[in-house]
Formats: sequence, structure tokens, C-alpha cells
Amino acid sequence: MILSLAVLVKSSDEFTKAAEKIGLHLKLSPFIVGVTIVAIGTSLPELISSIIAVIQNNSEIVAGNVVGSNITNVLLILGLSAIFAKKIKIKETFLRIDLMVFITSATMLILIMLNGVITLAESIILVICFVLYIMYIIKSKTPTGSLISPDIKNGRLKLTIYLSLAISIIFLFISAKSTIDSIVQISNLLGIGKEIIAITIVAFGTSLPELAVSVSAARRGQPEIAVGNILGSNIFNIFFVTGVAGLFGTLIVTSQIALIGSIFLILSTFLYFFAVKDRAISKWEGFFLVLLYILFLIQIVGWA
Repeated sequence: MILSLAVLVKSSDEFTKAAEKIGLHLKLSPFIVGVTIVAIGTSLPELISSIIAVIQNNSEIVAGNVVGSNITNVLLILGLSAIFAKKIKIKETFLRIDLMVFITSATMLILIMLNGVITLAESIILVICFVLYIMYIIKSKTPTGSLISPDIKNGRLKLTIYLSLAISIIFLFISAKSTIDSIVQISNLLGIGKEIIAITIVAFGTSLPELAVSVSAARRGQPEIAVGNILGSNIFNIFFVTGVAGLFGTLIVTSQIALIGSIFLILSTFLYFFAVKDRAISKWEGFFLVLLYILFLIQIVGWA
């Protein structure tokens, strides 16, 4: 499973890089490339593994993966970012609507999980919310910066980029299937629910890209990137990953995810909200978030 997760994360990274360069070659705006290809690319590990889980009739893994990833993003990744940066000072104020979408997405997920299933109709609503959010981002945000690819010369793109895209897609599906298969085997071996493995180990593994980006940005003195990365990732996980996976079949939500997962998801969402509102997260607050993540692991594993 560890090897599968490592390949899954790496192939996702290679896919995103290749797709980004192809997008630029097709003369897409660097900004559009950033908010679509790159943003979606970071959610590919969760997405592909979730789709395969549904196809293999292990849909309870999906909710565990999404809820676990979102909790991990706030409690562990934001916490570690604050610890390594010593103190995160947020200079820019996040638009009110972005924070409201962040809270709304978490609230919607909790509400649709209450009855133990996420239906096709609910999944379609989540996908629609995702499309609307992307349209809002494209319309309201001012393009900044420039994505320049050295692989584009004289209007031509190197063949290796297309090969990298194709190979990464192949490894994405192979590693995602291997990840799901290993979850099922470990679950049977240890006699614990597949969703417990998904909400802990798999959620941590698929959140590694966000961990690398956020901690690195915090250490470089760019806390807005660290905080913004978590916001975007959590919204994408709920609207995009859950919504698209739910199009392949009804998603089962176990009592562990519905109860403990929802409690910590609410807690992490509001902790993030107030942290952003205060515009500063100290090193000690970072330690507190990490301790809460450890408490979450203890509670979810203890329930199993």
C-alpha cells in the first residue's frame, strides 16, 4: 500500500506538470491553466482511487478518504506549516465568498452523509457546485504571474511531454487500483473497516502533495499560498472528488465516518475559518492543531 500510494502521488504530480505544459502550448491562459489543470491535478490521487473504489464495490472508502483528507489538510498540514514557519501572518484577506464556500462545502458533505449514503442526485448537486465554483474563480480572480515552460520552443512541444502524460495516466490507474486492493486485503487481515484505513493512512498519503506545497510555502515566507492551498484542496475534495465518484454509484457512509469524521470535520473547518479571520497562526497554535490530529487518529482507530 505504501508503494502504491507513493506511485499514485508521483504519477499525479507528473500528470499535472505535463498537462500544464500542454495547456500552455494550446495557448490557454496561464491563469486558466493554474485554476483548472493544476488545481484538479492535486486532487487526482483522491479522485482516481475513489472512482476505482466505487467500481469495485468498496464505496465506503470514498467518504473516508475525502473526510480524512480534509481533516488532515487543516489539522496536520496547516499545523505543521505554522510550526515550520514559526508564525503564519496572512497579509491578504480572503474574499468572504471563498470562506463561505469552504464552510458550505463541509456543511453540505456532513448533511448528505447523515443517512448513511450519498446518492446520485446528491453527487450531481456536488458536481454542479464544483462547476459553479470554477466559473466564479475564473470570473472574479485577477490573473497574476506567468507560467513559462522551457519545453515549448518555436511553437512546438517536446514529444516527451505527451509520453509523460500518457505514462502518468497509466500509472495513476495502476497505482490507484493497487491502493484499493491493498486496503481491502489489510482490512480483511486486521479485521477492521476499509473506511478506517482510508480515513487515516490513505487520507494522509493522498494529502502528501498539499503537505509538500504548504510547508514549503510557509518556510519561504509565503503563508497565503499555504493557507489558500488548503482552502482550495478541501473545496475540491468535497465538490469534485465526492461528486464525480458518486456518479459511478451510490456511496456508502459508515457510522464511524458519519459520527467521528463529521465531528472533526466541523471542528477543523471552523478552526481554519477563525485562523484566517485572525490573520495569524502562531507556532503554539500549530502544535495544538497537530495534537488535535493525533486525537482524531486515536478516536477513529479506537472506534475500530
